[in-house]
Amino acid sequence: MSIDKWLMDDKMEHKKKRRDQKFQSLTIEEKENLKKKQIREILNEKIPTRNENSGNFFEQVIKFKDWLNNRHYLKGDIQKIEVWIRNLYELLNLENDKNNSLDKSELKELYKTIPPDILDDKYRMIFYKKINAKRLDNSDRYYLKKLKISIRKKLTEARYYEILNRILEGK
Repeated sequence: MSIDKWLMDDKMEHKKKRRDQKFQSLTIEEKENLKKKQIREILNEKIPTRNENSGNFFEQVIKFKDWLNNRHYLKGDIQKIEVWIRNLYELLNLENDKNNSLDKSELKELYKTIPPDILDDKYRMIFYKKINAKRLDNSDRYYLKKLKISIRKKLTEARYYEILNRILEGK
């Protein structure tokens, strides 16, 4: 599988070779018993649900990779694979939301620190609506997009001014 290229390291390759060698040295009866045992484990295995949050995103991807590598016939596992991918996607979104989210009270306090002369009245009203979770109309969304574009331009300019400031200060 192509995911092996991203996540394989030397220790895992060595373990995989040893496991394959041991499997090749088993008799046919022992191989059949192992397959039956594995089938029983899979049937008793609990499919991960949305509420389980056992680790970070990368650990979950590695678990999914291991589970996927142990499967030989994926057509019967389409539903399980869909559940895994859906859970990984939601876990990624949750981690992004945790990193990017602020409480409403923190947002209100940050909004109060902005001087009144920076924003026009229409932008102030739009931000007031947005912070207090009021309904935005089409013109509000238009002005927000327009403001977002101008803010991005200003932020790129700010980076250049920061570089010029470092040069002037000799750092």
